[in-house]
Amino acid sequence: MRALYIVGQLFVVMFVILTMTISLPHNPLSIYNTEVTSTFQSFLPEGWAFFTRNPKEDEVIIYYKENGKWIQNPLTPLSKPGNSFGLNRLVRAQSVEMAMIIPQPSENDWQHCKGNFVDCIKKDTTKIIEVRNISPMPILKDTIAIVSYSPVPWAWSELKKSEEMPAKYVILKVLCGKK
Repeated sequence: MRALYIVGQLFVVMFVILTMTISLPHNPLSIYNTEVTSTFQSFLPEGWAFFTRNPKEDEVIIYYKENGKWIQNPLTPLSKPGNSFGLNRLVRAQSVEMAMIIPQPSENDWQHCKGNFVDCIKKDTTKIIEVRNISPMPILKDTIAIVSYSPVPWAWSELKKSEEMPAKYVILKVLCGKK
């Protein structure tokens, strides 16, 4: 039984090393056997991209309007105890719904904001855009605001003053069901 455990551990270590060497650009550790490389890449075509996200990707936050006040999405973050530390799939379902809703407003419907985007949403007097959520069990409904902003660059991490990146937002009236 112990031998099986050791063989399993060696397999995992070899798998990680092989994945790393194939994913890296050409270097002294590169594997030149194209048959091994192409076979491995056919099983894992994304390489490390499957496990990581682009750190420069825009952040997207949902705000709900409840009793005339804007509150940040109460379902996030995924890792909080109320979400069973990531086991509850409701937050992930919400992300899928958001991905279906975001393309519906045109680029001209998005408002630009400099400074605190919560203040921008509170002061906003532009029209509310109607969109449709066709999910059979919708989570996103009623009036919401979607805010998109770039993360603060890593090079600015040691600044004493907190920086607020420019953002864009859209206020939506989410109608549920098919037309």
